[in-house]
Amino acid sequence: MATEDEGVGQGCRSHMSLEELKALVDSMDDVAHIVDRDLNVVYANAAGRRDFGQDYGSRKCYQYLHARSDKCPWCRHQDVLSGRAIRFQWQSVVSGRTYELIDIPIPGADGRTAFKLEIAKDVTQSKMLEDALLDMSQRYRAMVENAVEGIFRTTVEGRFLSVNPALAHMFGYASVDELMAKDPMSSDIWVEPSQRVTLLERFVKEGVVRNHEVLLRRVDGSTFWASTSVRAVAGPGGGLGVLDGMVIDIDRRKRAELGLEQALAKSRAYFDLLAHDIANIITPVIINSELVMLDQDAPADAMKRVAGILRQAQRAASLISDLRWLETVERLPEGENDQFDLSDQLPSVIEFVKAQYPAGSMTVRSSVPPGVRVAGGDHVRRVLTGIMDNSGRYAKEGGVVVGITVTEAGSGGARSWSIDVSDNGPGIPDARKGAIMPSLTSERDINRGVASSLQFYSLVLAHFGGSITIGDRVPGDPDKGARVVITLPEAASHG
Repeated sequence: MATEDEGVGQGCRSHMSLEELKALVDSMDDVAHIVDRDLNVVYANAAGRRDFGQDYGSRKCYQYLHARSDKCPWCRHQDVLSGRAIRFQWQSVVSGRTYELIDIPIPGADGRTAFKLEIAKDVTQSKMLEDALLDMSQRYRAMVENAVEGIFRTTVEGRFLSVNPALAHMFGYASVDELMAKDPMSSDIWVEPSQRVTLLERFVKEGVVRNHEVLLRRVDGSTFWASTSVRAVAGPGGGLGVLDGMVIDIDRRKRAELGLEQALAKSRAYFDLLAHDIANIITPVIINSELVMLDQDAPADAMKRVAGILRQAQRAASLISDLRWLETVERLPEGENDQFDLSDQLPSVIEFVKAQYPAGSMTVRSSVPPGVRVAGGDHVRRVLTGIMDNSGRYAKEGGVVVGITVTEAGSGGARSWSIDVSDNGPGIPDARKGAIMPSLTSERDINRGVASSLQFYSLVLAHFGGSITIGDRVPGDPDKGARVVITLPEAASHG
């Protein structure tokens, strides 16, 4: 079947005998046939006999080449007989191959066309590749046309070469052509010119830009946030050709994030104001209560009540301090790399806590491998100080013994360390263990005053990838002391 048909000029005018013509055909690698004026196949070369069979004698060309019983409806034989050379592409139902075919008129001794020389070049592979590329192109175009993301191509200078319907819709244009007429570098598109400059600077530096968030302008003047990705496509000479990009509408998510940030900023401002005012109220209560406690002439009953007021005020002050501490930790940037050298700094923590209690009332035994550094910096110091202080504050009569053991935790993956702190104090009853470590919105263990501090410690350590668990110094016997285990990842090297 012919798929394309065009004249290629006049045929050969010099006389050539049939034998000379056969010799010429035999020298060809391509399929070649000689057909007379009455459509009879006079000769087929080796390539022709290979593709269409050995038996060509006394057969019409439409029978031998096309397996038809009648003349082909697309036949241009009369044009060839008139002296015109014809060229077209043909897919054979006999061989299953595709050919680039040329029909050349061969004149006889009388000057009229005596034969038609048909040369067929096998282009099956190139045709298959061409069809595959065409199919791929059509599939790509369909994907672009139907994509929900905005897709575009621009010149390096900034002129639109193509945009898809989704991008036009995103900007509020009724058609692709309306958006194509706009300058992609203008204020019709960009709300903040500085964002465009930043995008171009990133592109020049990195060669590709992914998920760059920008504020864009719709045709009605409204704005929306979008995530933009751009890459370069090399030109014919290997240099910068065109820019391909994708735009995703993230307006709803981005505005929700901005709203959350604003709400957090407001809540932090309110918290700072509230914490400051509460501290101003509590401070004079603590000071005056401490002064009353120094008055030896005060009635015993009054002294007892003032002592209770002082304890509650001190707890309130401690709570405000912990809240401020937690807020400070949560504001730290991700990947904070401060480290705490347990081998070097734990001894100073121990001495600081022991100094808060009467001499000899606290004994601390520690075992730390050399060179152990964990994430968290001075925040780990504060957690360890608080845990040891709880051991001393709730010690039994006669003092308390605190044991601290540092060992490597787990196996495989990132390295981490376990800090095991135990004491021989009153311990934590099993019924209260579950209430000590819930979320801050749950009921706290207010009997010992330990629950809230451990909850704060857990939240602080979590920011650095750590955790905290509680248990018994002697498993199954809470009366023989408490055990608190901190797990923290090894600090990243500063080098």
